[in-house]
Amino acid sequence: MKIDVVAFGKIKSPGLRQSADYYKKLSSKYSDIQEIEFKPAPVFDKSNSSFTNAQNIEADRIEKYLEKFPRSKIIAMDEDAPSRKTKDWSVIAEELESLGTSPLVFLVGSSVGIHSKILDKAAHRISLGSQTISHELARVVLFEQIYRMLTVINNHPYHHEGKTL
Repeated sequence: MKIDVVAFGKIKSPGLRQSADYYKKLSSKYSDIQEIEFKPAPVFDKSNSSFTNAQNIEADRIEKYLEKFPRSKIIAMDEDAPSRKTKDWSVIAEELESLGTSPLVFLVGSSVGIHSKILDKAAHRISLGSQTISHELARVVLFEQIYRMLTVINNHPYHHEGKTL
């Protein structure tokens, strides 16, 4: 399974880059996984027009990237979507892989979110939870969940959802 994590900006917070790389390396045992970082569009003020302009610029960048991979499917991280259990992530990934999806694209938007035209193209939308977290931390959580998902798919004992002692 080929997985691309597409995000805006670089992870700069101390420790978070190392954490993301740690889970990316663990995931590489099961998947050809790579991280694609786009420069976020500038937001000059907090007006709706500035946010809309930034979303349009970023949507164009995502669309140009996706043109290279006509068989790709997007799983968008969307705060308005339902959260999913890890086993659901693994079912979604296996279903998309069975359709010949390549790569499977996990998308993390910038601080202005993901344009609706990109969200509409997503095969699935998943929330990482109802709390607000930074985009850098969201990426670390996403990499850990991808690793967890891959261990479920590959019957590795890392994941213990719902098990009682």
